[in-house]
Amino acid sequence: MQKLSWDFVRGPTSMRVLLKLAKAHGLEESACLQDTSIKPHELDNPDYMLKAEEEFQVIRNLQNKLGPCTDLSFEAGLRIQFTEYGLFGMLMMASTTVEQLLESSMRFRELSWMYCDISIEETADELLLVADNAQLPAPLRDFLFLRDLGTLFSVQRTILPTEKKMWRTELKMPFSKDLDTYSDIIGDDIKFGQARNIFAVKKKFTATKLPHGSPSAYIRWTHECEKTLAARQRLYGMTGHVRRVLRESGAPTHSMTSMAQALNIHPRRLRRQLK
Repeated sequence: MQKLSWDFVRGPTSMRVLLKLAKAHGLEESACLQDTSIKPHELDNPDYMLKAEEEFQVIRNLQNKLGPCTDLSFEAGLRIQFTEYGLFGMLMMASTTVEQLLESSMRFRELSWMYCDISIEETADELLLVADNAQLPAPLRDFLFLRDLGTLFSVQRTILPTEKKMWRTELKMPFSKDLDTYSDIIGDDIKFGQARNIFAVKKKFTATKLPHGSPSAYIRWTHECEKTLAARQRLYGMTGHVRRVLRESGAPTHSMTSMAQALNIHPRRLRRQLK
């Protein structure tokens, strides 16, 4: 059973930002949360964890009412304040070089709001951050990618030295006029309609020292992120597996025995972990 790259729980920040932007477009909170189990007051609890499927439904509601929402999705990524990243944000800020920042972002991606499957590749002279959105539901793919893109540009502006032009960008999507407003953020070194979504940095820049880097702080926040991620995976891991079986089998219900067989574990263990 393949684990989908986006199938992990997230904090409520991304949802709060979406609801605020939707309201600015004339869409009330109740319409956004239709057909979900999300209660508005839960989104004010920093410990509340949001399932991916719930956020997908909210985005479907937005698209049904407002259309593709290209500008809204990119703006949503830009508006996630760096202070909302918590321990993961502290780790990124403490990264000492560009290369260490990329490695940290990959390792603890499940502490972010990203939906794209992120990987790192090397060429002779570049380090490539590849964002694959192929696993995402087709109707939501562009929306989720654009929000991830906005998030990446926001982090880049916060952490990387502003006096250096390090990145070039290639995007699979065609150019949208809705992005004209953000031309100063996106920059000139970007190509649309490409084979993959790539953020490339020259290898000569990967050792660039970051303004707020701290080796001792990096070690501390790495340990804290490890503990947080492990605790989150223990708490939500089994329910995620069960949701995938239900989704992939298409069956409306499963017995405890058949579900345990699908997961290749003993029914008593499944019952205990779900409890």
